[in-house]
Amino acid sequence: MRWHLSLSKKEMMMFKSITMTAVAALLAGPAFAEGVSFARLSYDYSSYDSDDFDQVDAGLLHGEVEYEISQFLLTAEILNFSIDGDNVSTTYGASGAYVFSPEALAGLGLFATDPDEGDTITGFEAFGQYETAQFGAAINLSQGDLDEDNLTTVLIGEASVIPAVTLGASATTQSEFDGTDYKLVAEYEDGPIFARATIDTFSEDDGGLFGVRGTYDIAPQIRASAAFQTLYGDDFIDLSVIAIGGGYQFVDDLWFDASFGVIQSDSFDDDISVIQASLTYETGARKRLDARFSQAALDDVQAGFGFAF
Repeated sequence: MRWHLSLSKKEMMMFKSITMTAVAALLAGPAFAEGVSFARLSYDYSSYDSDDFDQVDAGLLHGEVEYEISQFLLTAEILNFSIDGDNVSTTYGASGAYVFSPEALAGLGLFATDPDEGDTITGFEAFGQYETAQFGAAINLSQGDLDEDNLTTVLIGEASVIPAVTLGASATTQSEFDGTDYKLVAEYEDGPIFARATIDTFSEDDGGLFGVRGTYDIAPQIRASAAFQTLYGDDFIDLSVIAIGGGYQFVDDLWFDASFGVIQSDSFDDDISVIQASLTYETGARKRLDARFSQAALDDVQAGFGFAF
């Protein structure tokens, strides 16, 4: 969902209305179930507290739908970010892709971001992928702001090396900057156990981020979770977080998860406590590999430092 044109105020309001209506209708209506291949509606909450500063509360509301009709894949998405109850930004996105075969698709998308202060920012994306049961590759070209010349290119690869293990990698470049950012991923999923390890390298810095997270299904409706993340390298302060938690499934596809974590650093006088909670409804499986990769990366951050840190 990320290509965009310059829109008038009236066209922007119409675009918002169409996107929000599509998300709400597709998430709610059984009448649409025949074409919906994926739907997600979630709210993530993070609270940070320390003797060094006042408590900070942040919220992230996310809705997304993939709808298949004939050989087309249509996507609508909304993302709202708030801090201490005040809106920070809201992003609306829509995309359309042509499915050449069960393995291959390509498409275009547009999105618009409304910051709490300032003018609406519009952008676009072009994407494509080829994916089988054993491996997949995807490319995403996007321009976050049409008033800027910065073009972001993301290349993604993923492979199932053995039935329980999946390896993945991404490389991200921006036309305005030198260097390439990399992300390496290893996942293990077998029975009640899920584990994921990630390494992020940042080309502008000597260092990056390492993290591991996982869950264990104690019962069909109950799971325990744990996560660890740390910054590494000379350009970063020593900063790490350990979090433990659990989740409960109310009904099919609807989970409530909560965790408590502690952020530590020799640069802080006191530790920062992190309380996180999320309510997530998710059904089906995303067809877009780049969207799955992005969601998993957001989940990595949410499980550790939190998306607002």
